[in-house]
Amino acid sequence: MKNNATRILSRLAQLALGLSLLMGVVVAQQPSPSPSASPKKAEAKPLDAPIEAGEDAGNYTITSSIELGYRGIRVDGDLNKYRSDLNYKAGPRLFDSSFLVKAKEGKGTVFDTLLLTSTGWGSDPYSNLRINIEKPELYRFDATYRRFKYFRYLNNFVNPNWVFSPASFSVAPNPVTGLHGYNTNTEMGDFDLTLLPKNRTIRFNLGISPERYGGPAFTDYHVGGNEFSLRSQLSSRATDYRVGADGQVGAIDFSFLQGFRRFTDDSLINLGATPGINLNPAVASFTSFNRNEPARGNVKYTRFSAHTLVAKRLDITGRIVYSKATDDLSNLIFVVVNLDPNYKQSGWVDLPLQDFALDPRQPYQMRDLLTGACYLWSGPRNYVELDPQRLVAHIFQVRRHLRTEHDFDYFL
Repeated sequence: MKNNATRILSRLAQLALGLSLLMGVVVAQQPSPSPSASPKKAEAKPLDAPIEAGEDAGNYTITSSIELGYRGIRVDGDLNKYRSDLNYKAGPRLFDSSFLVKAKEGKGTVFDTLLLTSTGWGSDPYSNLRINIEKPELYRFDATYRRFKYFRYLNNFVNPNWVFSPASFSVAPNPVTGLHGYNTNTEMGDFDLTLLPKNRTIRFNLGISPERYGGPAFTDYHVGGNEFSLRSQLSSRATDYRVGADGQVGAIDFSFLQGFRRFTDDSLINLGATPGINLNPAVASFTSFNRNEPARGNVKYTRFSAHTLVAKRLDITGRIVYSKATDDLSNLIFVVVNLDPNYKQSGWVDLPLQDFALDPRQPYQMRDLLTGACYLWSGPRNYVELDPQRLVAHIFQVRRHLRTEHDFDYFL
């Protein structure tokens, strides 16, 4: 890595030197202006004349700038520690850029102003892009896109293979492991459209804000004298939709917003045989470890506010906010545990059918995620028996009765 960074920096220095020499040659080869016998006197401009900036493009004026660069990196020591703190990478970079298109007075057709700015693209962990387009009498559109790259991997086990190990078991510790780790990306944006932005009586607002999060991660789990690294694939999505209006009725300013948020989480862990970090065969190990509990849901929210000024002395503001969250109940889990380590326990358990949106007139299936066994239940009360010598808990997945076709029952 050191040799690559050194070689890249050397090439960049050579390129910069070559460009500077080339520019010198070009300037040196430019012909000298011939003297004029009777030089014309430059016309003086009035002092109050406006100074126009940017390039002329018909009915618009364009002003733009861009700043490019390249980062070289050499890290001595723990690379994961460096990435956990900074996460800067070697490579080309777009520091800052801006692009402005502005209509000349009264000559804008589709838009009067278009502005695009960006920063941090390339090898930076944080990037931002912003767009603004407007024709004030008709509309204004604002868009922002942001991206974050998060990395965390710290070797914070002192002697991971010697934890709870007897003196007779001697295995060199694993040099790269830890309690938690992430290598995830987050992308989010806000896109808002305002209609009639200069109208004081009524203005309409539309918006959408998507968010995406995902990437590999792991967490540590301690059991039976061993430490297990549970590697998972994180994946979640959320989207906000907004519609509203604000304006003025008489002496009252008002604002109304109705929002809808939809979210999903499909993060999962699916591991086969997992010996654990401690390689001592006398301690616990996993034959398998699985977690797949997708979540689906939505949030609805309403916001209304009103404001008025009475006799230029009394300022009154009122606001009402209402929010409600639900999910689609597509993945129901019901857990029963025997806390007695010595004796069998049995009894009747109550299942809240109404909360789970289950029809009390239809049977439903309880699938044990630990053993894979399936049980057919009906009604709210059902019998359960747990023997600690065989099974200390049931982790049931509730599966609804769908339909019957040719005497076959379907559950989901």
